[in-house]
Amino acid sequence: MASLYQTAETIAQRREVTAEAVLEQRADLRGYPHHYLRMTSDAINHNEALHTVTIAVDYLRHYGWRLVTITVLDGTVVATVGRDLAPAIPDRGESHV
Repeated sequence: MASLYQTAETIAQRREVTAEAVLEQRADLRGYPHHYLRMTSDAINHNEALHTVTIAVDYLRHYGWRLVTITVLDGTVVATVGRDLAPAIPDRGESHV
């Protein structure tokens, strides 16, 4: 299952993505509708998991995401990343191109 491509909709359902999916470009976050996202790693070793998650967070920084927190919960490295969403522009029948 680790090789599956993840759409923004499937990621939004769980509000979680793996660092490996981000780094292997198997996760499409362009349409992700929420401000915050939980990121974990498939790595078994804690040091490797922390390393992989940190690299993925740094990669997402180039796309407007920032690290909110990183911790270990029940033996799993978990990072929370966030971004600001553009405010919704009310449609007044005008073109916003």
